[in-house]
Amino acid sequence: MEYSERLLTALINAAEFTKKQKLELCTPETVLYFICDDELFDSAFSDCGGDTDFLEADLYDYIENNIDRFNSETNTVQNSLALECALENAAISASNSGNREIEIKHFIHGMWQIEDLYAVYFIEKQGIKETDLLCAIAELDDEEQLPEDVIIKKRNDTDDHTYYNVEDDEEDDDDEFITGAESSRKSHRSTEGFVTCLNDSLGDVNPLIGRTEELERTMQILCRLDKNNALHIGDPGVGKTAVMYGLVKKIVSGDVPEPLKNARVYSFDIGSMLAGTKYRGDFEKRLKKALSDISRDENPVIYIDEIHNIAGAGATGEGSFDAANLLKPYLTDGKIRFVGATTYEEHKKYFEKNKSLIRRFQNVEIKEPSKDECIKILEGLKSRYEKFHGVKYADDVIPYAVEMSSKYINERFLPDKAIDLIDEAGAYLKLGLDKEVNKDQGNDPHLSSVTEMLLKEAGAVPVVDRGIINAVLTKICRVPVETVETEDMDGIAGLEEKLSALIFGQNEAIKQVVNTVKFSKAGLNDENKPLASLLFVGPTGVGKTEIARLLAQKLGLKLIRFDMSEYEEKHAVAKLIGSPAGYVGYEEGGLLTEEIRKNPSSVLLLDEIEKAHPDIYNILLQMMDHATLTDNQGRKADFRNVIIIMTSNAGASRIGKSVIGFESRDRDSSVVMEEVKRIFQPEFRNRLDRIVVFNGMDDSMAEKIIGKKLSELADKLAVKNITLEYAKAAADLIKKKGISSEYGAREADRVIRNEIKPLFVDDILFGKLKTGGKVFLSAVGDKFIIKSDQI
Repeated sequence: MEYSERLLTALINAAEFTKKQKLELCTPETVLYFICDDELFDSAFSDCGGDTDFLEADLYDYIENNIDRFNSETNTVQNSLALECALENAAISASNSGNREIEIKHFIHGMWQIEDLYAVYFIEKQGIKETDLLCAIAELDDEEQLPEDVIIKKRNDTDDHTYYNVEDDEEDDDDEFITGAESSRKSHRSTEGFVTCLNDSLGDVNPLIGRTEELERTMQILCRLDKNNALHIGDPGVGKTAVMYGLVKKIVSGDVPEPLKNARVYSFDIGSMLAGTKYRGDFEKRLKKALSDISRDENPVIYIDEIHNIAGAGATGEGSFDAANLLKPYLTDGKIRFVGATTYEEHKKYFEKNKSLIRRFQNVEIKEPSKDECIKILEGLKSRYEKFHGVKYADDVIPYAVEMSSKYINERFLPDKAIDLIDEAGAYLKLGLDKEVNKDQGNDPHLSSVTEMLLKEAGAVPVVDRGIINAVLTKICRVPVETVETEDMDGIAGLEEKLSALIFGQNEAIKQVVNTVKFSKAGLNDENKPLASLLFVGPTGVGKTEIARLLAQKLGLKLIRFDMSEYEEKHAVAKLIGSPAGYVGYEEGGLLTEEIRKNPSSVLLLDEIEKAHPDIYNILLQMMDHATLTDNQGRKADFRNVIIIMTSNAGASRIGKSVIGFESRDRDSSVVMEEVKRIFQPEFRNRLDRIVVFNGMDDSMAEKIIGKKLSELADKLAVKNITLEYAKAAADLIKKKGISSEYGAREADRVIRNEIKPLFVDDILFGKLKTGGKVFLSAVGDKFIIKSDQI
C-alpha cells in the first residue's frame, strides 16, 4: 500500500533531515516534526486548541538531546523500531478503513498505539486527545475517513473531563465556550462551569436591601476611563456577593448609568478552571480563551469572587506566570471591566504584596451592617423564608434573632449569621411538625401532606417564636439553654440561696457576686465588656474557687480554669495568646483564646492571679476593658458573655495573725484592701467590677464544712448499701487535723482520704461490709475508729 502525498513528503523530509544531521535513527518524533509543516494538520491541531510552534519546539529539543549522532556523514538512513511499528500500524489502520493510501491520520493513529512514545506525549501535553485530533482532520478534509476503531472509540468516549469538545453538532449552543457567545464553527472548546453569565442566571437570589452607597461607588468606578476595576473588601458574610448581584439586577432592569447599559456580567470560577489541568500551559490557555471570547462582547464585566485565588493560580514554580499576571494586561486595557471580592485577611496576605496588581483596582469597603440595618435586611428577606419553610415569623423574632446572633455567634458577621439563624429556625420548626404529623398519621406521607394543606387552609400556619430561636441557637454555638432562655432569670433569682446552702460563712461575699451577675443580666452594664470581672481575695481554703465552680454549675456555663502559678515566667504568659511567630506552637493559637473561642459563654477562673508574671496584666486589661483578646494570629476571642473570676490570697497572712482561729470575730476587710492596693496596679483595680473579700475560717464554718464532707462520704457508701453514722468526737478530730490557719479547710479532704477511707477498704472488699451494712465512725485520742455490722 502506498503513502499519500502529504505523508510521503513528511517521510522524505524526515529522512533527509536525519542524514544531514548525522542522526543514527529516524524516529516517529522526526516524522511528526515535519508533519507539523502540513497545512491540514496545522489547521486541525489549532482547531483543537494546540500550537504547532510549541509542538515543533518540543520535538526539536527531543531530537537534539535524545538521538545519538554518527561521527561522519552516512548515505543510509535507519528507521527506529518505534517508527517501523508506527508505519505498520498505520498500514493496518488504512486497510481496515478501506483506504487506498496511508494518510497522515493513519500514521498518527499508529503512533498512539505505541506505549510511552514522546511524540504522543508532546501532543497530549497540550491537552489534545487522539479522537479530538483525528476528528478535526476528518472535519477539515471531507474525503478523509476516520479509522473504524477510532469511530467506535469516539462514540463510546464519555469522559466528562475532556478539555475540548469534539462533538460536531453545530446546532448545539451549549458546546460553545460561553453560552450565547458567537464563535467559529471550528472552535469547539467548552468551559461550562468555568464562566457564567450572571445576567441570565440571577434566578431566585436574595434581593439587595440597602448598600446604596457601596453600589453607587462600584458603578462610579466601572464608569471610569482608566483603572475601571472595583475590589469589594469586607469580612466574610457581610454581603459582598449580594452587592454584586444587586448591581447585576440594576443592569438587567436598566437602572444604571449609560456606560453600564446592556452590560453583560460574567462570573469566573478559578477553581473549576484549574481542575483537570495536567500540563504547563493548560490553565493559561483556558483563561486566555475565556478572556478572548468575553472580549468580543460589546460591554463586558467580569466578576471574580474570592479574587485572591488568582494569586498563584496556574503557577508551576517560582518565577512562573500565574492568573494575576495573565490578567494584568486586561486590567490595564479597560475594555473588560473587573469586579473582585475578597476579605481583609486575604487582601493583606495576597494583594498588598503585589503592588502592580493592587494599583489596578479601586477599593470598595463593604462593612458589617449595624443591628438596625440588619433588621431591615431580614425584614425584606423574611417573606422568602416564610414561603420556603411554610411558616410564619413572629413580629419580634427578627430583632431578637439579630440581637441573639450578635451576642452569641462571635466568629461570624451580620447579616449572614442572623440570616442563618432565622433560616435554620424555620427548618427546625418545619421538621418538628413533619415528625409530629407522621407520628399522628402512621407515617403516611400522603396523609401528612393532606394534614399540612388543611392546616394552611384553616390559617393555622406554624409560627417561629423566640423559643424556636433559642433552641436553634443552643445547637449552633453550644450555649446552654438556660443561658439564652428568659426562664433562666428564675434561676438567678434563687441563685443566692442555692450558693449559700453550699458555701458556708460567706453570705456577704455570695451576695456581692450574685448582685454583680444580676446587674449584668439586667442589661445595665456596658455591652462591650465581660458579664462580670471579679477579684476574690481572702485566706486559702475558705471557698473562693468553690464558689466559682458552683456559680458555673448553677448558671449552666462551662468552667474554664487556669492555675496562674504555672505562668510565673514571662515566656509562659505568651502561651495564653499563642507563641510568637517562629516559635514552637505558633500555628496552634493561644490556650486562653482557643478555649474562649470554643466556649464563648463560660466562667473563666484565673486561680491565684498574684503568682503570675506581671505581663499577665497586659492581657487582663484588654479582656476587662474591651471584652476581646487577640491571639498571635490576629484572631479575636470574644469575652462579652464570660464571667471573669480571679482569686488571690492577698492579705491572708495579716488576717491570720489577728483573726485566724475559731473565736467570733468580724472580717477586717481594710487589711485585705491594703494588701490588694499594694500588689495590684491601679489600672487593674479600676477595671474590676467588684473586689469580693472572703471571711476567714471560724468554728461555725468549720463544723458545717466537716458535716458536708462527711455527708458526701455517706452518699458514696450508700451506693454500696452501707449506712454511715458518726460521733461528735470524729467530727472534732477532723476539725483539729483538717482545719488550720495556713490551709483553711483544704486539709480536711486529706484527713478523710488518708485516715478515714482506708478503714473501710478491707471490710468492703472482704469483710462484713461486702454485701452492705451499718458503720459507726468515732475517734479515740488522735485516731479514727469504725464499728461495722453486717446486714
